[in-house]
Amino acid sequence: MFNDKIHKLTNSNLDSFAQPGDNYIVHSLLAGVNEKIDNARVSVKAGISRTENYFFDGRAFAVRRGTFLVVDEGRNYGCEIPGGKPAEGVCIYFSKAVLNDAKREALGYSPVDYYAENEISLPLFERLYSMGENRLGIIVGILIEKVRSGAAVYDNGIFFDVAYELFRCGNRDIGYSSKAPAYRESTRRELYRRVATAKSIIDESFREKTEITSLAAMCSLSPYYFIRVFRAVYGVTPYQYLLERRLRHSARLLREKRLSVSETAEKSGFPDIYSFSSSFKKRFGVSPSSFIIKN
Repeated sequence: MFNDKIHKLTNSNLDSFAQPGDNYIVHSLLAGVNEKIDNARVSVKAGISRTENYFFDGRAFAVRRGTFLVVDEGRNYGCEIPGGKPAEGVCIYFSKAVLNDAKREALGYSPVDYYAENEISLPLFERLYSMGENRLGIIVGILIEKVRSGAAVYDNGIFFDVAYELFRCGNRDIGYSSKAPAYRESTRRELYRRVATAKSIIDESFREKTEITSLAAMCSLSPYYFIRVFRAVYGVTPYQYLLERRLRHSARLLREKRLSVSETAEKSGFPDIYSFSSSFKKRFGVSPSSFIIKN
């Protein structure tokens, strides 16, 4: 039963906790934590409230509500959670059998290869995702709500579904990272990790004021180099990606016909109705008002 695989983790039982060897979910409520984890298992760490900070080779990841972090096999990392009010989170672990089956499925192996005993190498990228970024984020978000409600009962298939999407993203990440402008593979992967994190931040906060210079600083890159790497990886500049996210969101709001044009502009992250109307007409060929009438 699925509920048997959920472990409640608090400060009172933290010292006795060990990484499980099977499909398992940890629902944590922790404060004032400073831990080092060696030889980690593949896991997904999702934030629910407050912030959990993870550190890999000098890189910091702040896991907050609406985001989650992927951790690859065998990694060493640190975890810090501030004192005061506990941070709530969910961590998903997977058995080796599920991981290997999910890798084969994600890579499109033939039935003969699918049942081979040898493990398949498919590295994962430590980076932040937003819950609504892709199918993986949607599944993780639904799973978190089920865990918090305590009302759901699942079999091991749910772990396979998450792992399958995890490795699909990993395979896609390898393709994206190969586009980063660097000669060394390790450098290309690091550059990709940085701009992928920036992309996730845009996906999560495009409705808010977002400065490209701030994103570049967060990635420890100069604004010029940040834009260059982002465009090489995704085919558009950070600003173009941000604008497209806002415009797609505004089009959805206008189709619902519940908000005025000015309210839609505000809810989509535009500074004023004039810049919104101009950008919208350039993108969709009609003004926001005409778009409402036609849809």
